[in-house]
Amino acid sequence: MRSLTASATADAGKGAALTAVLSLVVGFVPLVSVLAVPLLPLPTAYVGVKWGERPALVSAAVASLLGGLFTGPVNGLLTCVLAAGLGVTLGAGLRRGWGSSRLLWVSTGVAALGHAAWIALAWWLTGLTTAQLKSLMETSLQTASGMYERAGVDQASIDAALESARAMLAVLPFLSPGILLSLGLVLAVATVGLAAAIFPRLERRLAPSLSFGSFRLHWSTPYGLVVGLVLVMLGTWLGRDGRALWLVGLNVLVLCATVFFVQGLAVTSWFANTGTRGTGTRAGWYVLAVVGQVLFLLLTWVGLIDAWVDFRKRFDRREPGTPDGISAVSGGDADEEETEWK
Repeated sequence: MRSLTASATADAGKGAALTAVLSLVVGFVPLVSVLAVPLLPLPTAYVGVKWGERPALVSAAVASLLGGLFTGPVNGLLTCVLAAGLGVTLGAGLRRGWGSSRLLWVSTGVAALGHAAWIALAWWLTGLTTAQLKSLMETSLQTASGMYERAGVDQASIDAALESARAMLAVLPFLSPGILLSLGLVLAVATVGLAAAIFPRLERRLAPSLSFGSFRLHWSTPYGLVVGLVLVMLGTWLGRDGRALWLVGLNVLVLCATVFFVQGLAVTSWFANTGTRGTGTRAGWYVLAVVGQVLFLLLTWVGLIDAWVDFRKRFDRREPGTPDGISAVSGGDADEEETEWK
């Protein structure tokens, strides 16, 4: 870990300023804020890759203070979670040459834990009680019911939809671990992908070769989905006594669905970059991959089967060892550290 030299301090200050600007965007620009969230950890990560963890932590701390000062404590806490948590972790991983699987899983865990802490602290700062939250949800449901009623939807259908929504909201708190891990995974993938695209253009030596198209989960990962299904079926069979097993199984299924969706996107990325040359055609692959819930499930199954079948190895016609070839893809029993992103 390097000491705070003059150059490191200057870069840490620039990173803090840029992070504070992104924090303002997240806090005050509603639509753009969704796009700015995965960008927010990148200045801290850049400082971490170039100078080490200590300057990165200083940059994140200053940015968090500025974010809290100009956008309020809740958004300042979010800035701290993304910069000091995900940003420092990403910078350390890239600096130490972690493989893509390790980088992804560690970043996912840090992002999930950080968001859990942010939600808890934000809840405490706002002073919102459980009764008030239930009242807000019920008010939202009644508002939606009124809109559908004015649109001419029959009352029986509205009542059935309200009952389904209430049942889902009742289960939602118990699914928070799986949801948080899934959100952490999506954020980690987006942030690492942006880092792989941006960092080499700033200074090529800062980032290793990272290829999203070559990302592949270990062959044993699909058994997590099997375990989740078994727990759900066993919990359903046991009834009230098996509710805990049922909820654990649902959390596992939520996470597995997101994990295999990411691998399905990696397969799509590989086909788009090896089978097509035009930018428009490649963009079409990605649009088709993410449009619609039915296609989401299809892509999840593609990712799950790819963990065993390895589509990229079977369809690659190039010689092993060529650029972007299948040699970069870790096999079923290979060490996950061999996988790289780009």
